[in-house]
Amino acid sequence: MKSLNKLAPQAGALSALLFQATCTGTVLVGGSTQPQPSQAAEPEAVSLAIDTRSTTAVQGMQYCGNFANADGSMAVSLVTALGQGHLETREYTVAAHGCNRVQCWDTSGVYVCNDNAAAITVTGAQVSTAASSINSDCCLFSTSGSELHQSIMAGQQFTQWGWNVVVAYADCNVGVTVKPSVLGGYGVNAGACMQFSGIVV
Repeated sequence: MKSLNKLAPQAGALSALLFQATCTGTVLVGGSTQPQPSQAAEPEAVSLAIDTRSTTAVQGMQYCGNFANADGSMAVSLVTALGQGHLETREYTVAAHGCNRVQCWDTSGVYVCNDNAAAITVTGAQVSTAASSINSDCCLFSTSGSELHQSIMAGQQFTQWGWNVVVAYADCNVGVTVKPSVLGGYGVNAGACMQFSGIVV
């Protein structure tokens, strides 16, 4: 459930919170009692933190239009595939402060980035859940305000567990650990997705 209407900018305290998020990084809301991976965590503790994610809704900041575009229909296909069949239970391990591209086709990809001080492992289903909110909320409108009908897609969803998902342009020929922020790719999937941010709770 989302507490922010993405199409109507909010004023007051929420604006201040979004400004703080833009200046200082991730702001998470709602809190969490889930165990968090840490550098000193035992493997069992890290595993427990991962296992509990599948039963808890994603909470965190969402940014739209902050990367080069993926193709919109391909973004939907890639995210959907992560939540089905053999990919649903496939595990992806991401190094501390690293990113892994977990899905790619042509010029579109899905990435998992880890802000924790220790490696994490997530499943395709967990990535799909977080990325689905990007596909639902981002790139409805262009920077000029015209409807895009999500023909392109670019966004980032943070979670309360210290990792985030990016749906954006991808070069499937480069290594899977290359971060989306260094790939460029602007103009490959033409269009300008409106940039905005909001809190998903």
